[in-house]
Amino acid sequence: MKFQIFFLTMLMILIQSGFGQTVEEQNKDYELIEILTPEFLTIQQDSIDSMLRMGLTSEDAVRLSSGDIVGNGGGKAEADFNYTYRKLYKFISDCEASYKCIATKRQKSILNKIKQISLINTNKKDKMIFIDEHLVPGFFRDSNDPQVRVAKTGFDSNAPIFINLDLIYNHSSKPYDIPAIVAILIHEIGHQTGIREHLLLDDLAAIVRNFLNSEKLQSKMTVENSDVIITAFNFQDVDVFTELSLSYRGVNVELGTRILQESRCDTRDTILVGFKIENIHFERAVKRKQSFHIKTKAWITLNCQGLDLSIVKESRDLKVGFILERKFLPPGMIYTIEDLSIVVK
Repeated sequence: MKFQIFFLTMLMILIQSGFGQTVEEQNKDYELIEILTPEFLTIQQDSIDSMLRMGLTSEDAVRLSSGDIVGNGGGKAEADFNYTYRKLYKFISDCEASYKCIATKRQKSILNKIKQISLINTNKKDKMIFIDEHLVPGFFRDSNDPQVRVAKTGFDSNAPIFINLDLIYNHSSKPYDIPAIVAILIHEIGHQTGIREHLLLDDLAAIVRNFLNSEKLQSKMTVENSDVIITAFNFQDVDVFTELSLSYRGVNVELGTRILQESRCDTRDTILVGFKIENIHFERAVKRKQSFHIKTKAWITLNCQGLDLSIVKESRDLKVGFILERKFLPPGMIYTIEDLSIVVK
């Protein structure tokens, strides 16, 4: 291990000595190196190049490899960030298709680039890295904006997005919901397209964030001092399916695909092209030993398209049932969502 750290340190110093070169020259000269964190997070050469250009020293890179800086990524906020990243392409696409998303030609072009980068990087292990900022003082500041930021990235699509754990778990601030996380990711991936202006990206992020907030429907119920949350994003277009998710203590479950599988149009010669969900509400939870049995109900409107492209709306009741199972596993107690059932009728 000591030899690996020594080798990595020397390699970082050699790479940093090439800062007088252009980005293209540096990329040609760098060799592939990997850093393996305790979470088995493999950081490839292109990501390391970006980290050095972002201001991480070779020493900090070594600390990153040893896990002194990186968080374990297992908390609720980290889970929400990962879930939202996977959904980002869809959220932006739904915004683009809506009359509510008023954007300039340049903003639309940037959003399209952000969509493409998010799609390409969705399955990258190091697309986001969660860091305790107090262990790397000043890293989340820059000359263009001296304010401590919740996230930071580089100016190419290979750069990881560093998330400031100290801010996202600041108990004096309001927790980041999905629209807020979407805004953060749009801003940071916007930088990855090469844009440096913070205000431009803040305005762009606000467009999508405001759109999602206008379409958001949420219901909560407290279990064991934490909220079980069902969140729906209804969109005005008849040929769009509501995004619906269930979350509890960092566990996120997407429900939209399961609802789609259970939904059928009764009107002859029509096909289902979208649905909208309203009036979400929980029933009282039933506790049984180490588990909670929970049911929730909602109204669902199916949009059924005929051969003449006309839309027939069919009303149904949506019932979602599941069990919150409490388990004692190292390093402590965890909760799982099990026995998920969905009925549309």
